[in-house]
Amino acid sequence: HFRNLVQRRRSAPSLVFGKTLGMSWSPIEESSCWVTTDQSPFVLGLMEENGPLLLEQKLQVTEGSKTRERHLFLFRDVLVFAKLSTASYRLKHRVNLEEAWLFGFDSELEEELPSDLDSDLDLGLSLVLAWDLAVCLLTFG
Repeated sequence: HFRNLVQRRRSAPSLVFGKTLGMSWSPIEESSCWVTTDQSPFVLGLMEENGPLLLEQKLQVTEGSKTRERHLFLFRDVLVFAKLSTASYRLKHRVNLEEAWLFGFDSELEEELPSDLDSDLDLGLSLVLAWDLAVCLLTFG
């Protein structure tokens, strides 16, 4: 039985283990990942370069008209944005905090905005981040 599975699924060992152990297989998601964020090779490498991880947060990053889900990793001097792919994180942006500009919205500004503005946007949970020639809206939630 094992030999047939191995021959049939050599290119996908996780499928073999799942089928053998009677588990259904699905792509790795953050919630089902067996390795915690601070133990992942990606984050361990970042910690080796930048010191201890101060914050890890899932958020939406809007650049121009495109909004994407990203993971933010905050270190003492660096902000890192990564995309969670099937089994690991992929670096998208690395921002030196000395070169970054942050703007947070206050509640008075939110009251002054036109009512026809995108109602899904909660300015209380949003920041504008600018660095080099890039500007994006970070929305936590």
